[in-house]
Amino acid sequence: MNADFLCQAIAKDLRLEQDDSEENISFINRVIYSASSCWLKSKCLDVLSDEDAQTMGVSSHYLSLQLTSILEEYLKCFPSLELFLGKNNLHEAASIVIKRMRRHGEVVGNNDGYWKLTSLTRSHLGKNIYTLKGCLLDHGVSYSGLATIQYVNEVPPHLSTETALQWFTKFSGSLKWIDCPYSLNEVEIFDPAVTHKNNYSAWRMQTTRPNAQY
Repeated sequence: MNADFLCQAIAKDLRLEQDDSEENISFINRVIYSASSCWLKSKCLDVLSDEDAQTMGVSSHYLSLQLTSILEEYLKCFPSLELFLGKNNLHEAASIVIKRMRRHGEVVGNNDGYWKLTSLTRSHLGKNIYTLKGCLLDHGVSYSGLATIQYVNEVPPHLSTETALQWFTKFSGSLKWIDCPYSLNEVEIFDPAVTHKNNYSAWRMQTTRPNAQY
C-alpha cells in the first residue's frame, strides 16, 4: 500500500488536516502520534483468555508489547518516523505514549497493575468545544495529539497558516506604552533592569528607573 495513501486514510479517520505551512514529515509524525493513541485505547478492549479479563483489563506489559509492534509496522511504512520514534528504541517510545495516556486519564488502572479504557466522559474546553476521554472514534470527533476534541453545533475553525513567531511579532507590535494610571506605590512592578535567577524576584514596589512609563 502506498505510504501517502495510508497516511491520508488514517488522517481522514482521525479527522486530522495538514496545515498549509506544515511539512509532510511533521504531518506524518502527528498522524502516527494520534494513531498510537487510538490503537492503544483499542488494545485496552482486548479480551484475554482469563474469565476475569473484562473486569481486570490488560497489563502494562501487554500494552507496551502491542504498541511497540504497531510502531514497528508504522516505521516500515514511514521511514521518516525514525527521527521521531528512534529506530532502536521503539519500546521507550511506546512507554512514553502509555504514560501520557495515563496522565491524560484515557486509561485507568487498579492496584494489580491492570489497565482499562476509562468510561466515556466529556469536559468543556470552550464555546461548543469539548475534550472526550475514553473515546476511540465518533461522529464529529477529531484527534489533537493523544486527545480527542469534539465540536458541537459548530464548524471547526480553519487552521491558521501563521507561525507562532509571526503571531508574536504582530502581537508585540500592537502593544503601546502608556502612563501608569495608578500610583507606583499601589502596584508591584516587574523591573526588567534587574537580573535575577527567577522572574518572581523581579517584582518589586519601586523601579530602578523612576521616570519610566509602565
